[in-house]
Amino acid sequence: VYQISHGRTGLGVVMLGAETVFFTGSTALFAVLAPRANRTWAEGDDEARRRIERLRDLQWGFTGAYWAVWTWGRVDAARHWRLEVVPRLMEDEAAPAPGAAIQGRF
Repeated sequence: VYQISHGRTGLGVVMLGAETVFFTGSTALFAVLAPRANRTWAEGDDEARRRIERLRDLQWGFTGAYWAVWTWGRVDAARHWRLEVVPRLMEDEAAPAPGAAIQGRF
């Protein structure tokens, strides 16, 4: 995670933890729902239909939350890079190397 590797450990751990939870939840729910992909249940078994629909909605919620956290991490990383890292790189390039000097007479 970019945030962890750039000294923002707290935020990085939160993002990594959230991505892990949402990815695992989405994958587990997908595994539960995959055998029911044909959306069949006994005629008149409204409880089974509602249960499958609730699981499907929960799975989509986990999937959406995962992608939201993933996008947040990428946008935050781009913002941090642009505002914090690039200016430091520019300063480093502008500074003369230690011991380097230009001397001369015209």
